[in-house]
Amino acid sequence: MREWELKSQPWKVTLRIYQSTGTDNYEARAVSVQLQWELKMSLLQRKAALLGMVALSLLCAQQGTAQDSVFAALQQRGKMAMGVDQIKSQHQFDILPTGGRIALEMKGDDSLSIAQIRAHLKLIEHAFQAGDFSTPEFVHMRSMPGTEVMTRNKARIVYSYADLPRGGEVRITTTDPESLAAIRAFMTAQRGDHMAHGMGESMK
Repeated sequence: MREWELKSQPWKVTLRIYQSTGTDNYEARAVSVQLQWELKMSLLQRKAALLGMVALSLLCAQQGTAQDSVFAALQQRGKMAMGVDQIKSQHQFDILPTGGRIALEMKGDDSLSIAQIRAHLKLIEHAFQAGDFSTPEFVHMRSMPGTEVMTRNKARIVYSYADLPRGGEVRITTTDPESLAAIRAFMTAQRGDHMAHGMGESMK
């Protein structure tokens, strides 16, 4: 009589063979042979892992494409609102101890685009001072963090424009703690959405 027993352990397969020979009273002598070997991965496991890697790659590619599409749309709306090519220009959003700084400059010497940036930022200075944040809301297609408080506390915030060599800047300053927190939230959101650089630590 033979009995076969197959036992599985992680990465191992154990095979035992029992062979019994009996007498009239069925006293048996058992001979056990054990085979044991390492299996790194079965064929089915390899296929499953490969399919998983393919699925993950496709998912990452889809997410990357979606993110690229969202950013491209934001860039296009930015061009419409600011009047300059977003790829040929560069934003910087600084978070400062007394508020923030929005800078926009052309990457090259384009006098027409530089003049357009300056005109745009002068309009932004006056709009923000009046509590009007419709331009960033259009560009980002959402109500920007901090703008509700910045609108309510507009009398406690000062906006000042200045020329830069290839564009301009708007500095935002306040001594009011609530307004300061709102400005920092606004600058953090701008920096993240535009994938831009800036001084000062972003709010978490």
